[in-house]
Amino acid sequence: MVPIQTMTVYEIDPLVDPRWLEFILCHPRASVFHSPQWLGALKETYGYRPVVFTTTGPERSLQNGIIVCEVSSWATGTRLVSLPFSDHCDVLVNDGNTLQQILESLVRRRKECGSRYIELRPLASDDFPACEFVSAQEFVVHSADLRPSVEEIFASFHSSERKQIRKAERVNITYVTGREDRAIKVFYDLILLTRQRHCVPPPPINWYQNLLTSMGKNATIGLIYVGNQAAAALLTLRFKDTLVLKYTGSNRDFRKQGVVPILYWKAMMEAKANGCVECDFGRTELSNQDLIAFKRRWGCKELAIKYWRYPESAAAGSESWRVRVAKSMFSYMPQSLLSASGSFLYKHIG
Repeated sequence: MVPIQTMTVYEIDPLVDPRWLEFILCHPRASVFHSPQWLGALKETYGYRPVVFTTTGPERSLQNGIIVCEVSSWATGTRLVSLPFSDHCDVLVNDGNTLQQILESLVRRRKECGSRYIELRPLASDDFPACEFVSAQEFVVHSADLRPSVEEIFASFHSSERKQIRKAERVNITYVTGREDRAIKVFYDLILLTRQRHCVPPPPINWYQNLLTSMGKNATIGLIYVGNQAAAALLTLRFKDTLVLKYTGSNRDFRKQGVVPILYWKAMMEAKANGCVECDFGRTELSNQDLIAFKRRWGCKELAIKYWRYPESAAAGSESWRVRVAKSMFSYMPQSLLSASGSFLYKHIG
């Protein structure tokens, strides 16, 4: 048997080392969640420091990399996550031996810093044979192809979504985009309404502010008004030729006017006009069949993904009674307290 060649694993700062941006701009599996802009917003808002583990030495162009953030909390402990609040984050390593050695380096780092576990969120569902990583959670990710003609894309939607879009076009609606403080405030108010319905606090408003600042023109808020009332809002992110529909909020009073479907449709068509070829609808928990059904109605392809953890004892179980009780409490909170809860909680749950 030929022995496996031992490689040196280096650690680099992707916010400082220009090679990281050069690498991900060329890598076909890189996403917005690998970008220095997303990482910068995470660090600015929550204090998470990103680190890339790679076998590429200094002064050479990067050939591979796995990026993680250390989430350190007195409430929930310390862990290495790739990456917090990111729907997915592929391991940008093509060789199995290289992958194994970088994972082994991560395991050593976990022991050194006393982390409870390592969590990886790749798009590929292949097993991680090295270091006994185990499947912890399963999701589906949906994406729509923007390369066909406008007519073909529209025809790929379920009839219910086409009907809603046509209905919205007959209502007195206005679609605007923006990044200024006023747009953020309107967006956040709608996010707060939506999260309250779902019994979950929203991220702090400065997360959205920092994300828009860090992403620059590649982050945009789209707003739908019915008359002079804000009805729906969508924060999108662009990376290379992919548009990510990241955060959506709406006022249920305007649900029958089709405000969310028309907002998605306008964002997709604007992205197509600006050269995007794919629209990422994000991840969905398997238990949320209603949301999965909604995304399927947009002509999306569906990809099953797994989050992987080490050690095995850290694999996530079913929703605990504590989570159920917390959701019940959030459902009765006034908006001001719900918002404050999000500002406190999100740093601890990344």
